[in-house]
Amino acid sequence: LVLSMFATSAEAAGKNKNKKKAVKTTKSNIRTIEFIHYIDNKSDVEKIQTVSINSDRSKLCYSFNPANRISKLPFIYYINPNNNIGLSESFVIDVITEAAEEWDDHTSVEIFNDSYIINTSITEVMSDNKNTIFFKDRGNNGVLASTSASGIFNYSTGTWDSFEFDIYLNSYYLGDASVNSNVYDLQGTATHELGHGVGLDDIYNETCRNVTMYNWGYLGDI
Repeated sequence: LVLSMFATSAEAAGKNKNKKKAVKTTKSNIRTIEFIHYIDNKSDVEKIQTVSINSDRSKLCYSFNPANRISKLPFIYYINPNNNIGLSESFVIDVITEAAEEWDDHTSVEIFNDSYIINTSITEVMSDNKNTIFFKDRGNNGVLASTSASGIFNYSTGTWDSFEFDIYLNSYYLGDASVNSNVYDLQGTATHELGHGVGLDDIYNETCRNVTMYNWGYLGDI
């Protein structure tokens, strides 16, 4: 399903390249959606309230935003590997690039293709047309990570042209769960967030709790 959706999106972008009218970029049609990835200690009431917002998609194990279009591949992304939890730069880069490669391995096109740049100056979400991934210690707030996905919304066609994602990883919770079961796994979390970066929604169906895009993370799960 994910394969066909990315292939269709890429093909459609190519076929319509010379036909569509240019969309003027203004503040009114630039939109940002924030996806928040929680640890699994939220109450059933909170979960139900969140699911109700996404009720039309809550029965799916993968959900692609049907209005989302990706016209330029592969994504180039910037990594700031600096963190306050003792993870080496090489480990962080390996884990994040492996997370990106996971999506390349399961789609019909190269979405990321190891197109990354190291930039240690990135510490905040910025609207600068750059895809970024960085650590932020947000403390024990229940949030593993967050992705801000920005795009240009075309009111005449109802489509969304993605042009930027920014991912912050909450270092308070994260680590290498393959050697420490008392942390939330960095690679699994990064894979989830990169899924948002390319247009996948969160999944709330309890029967799909083992899929990458399930909204809640589990301690020690790899």
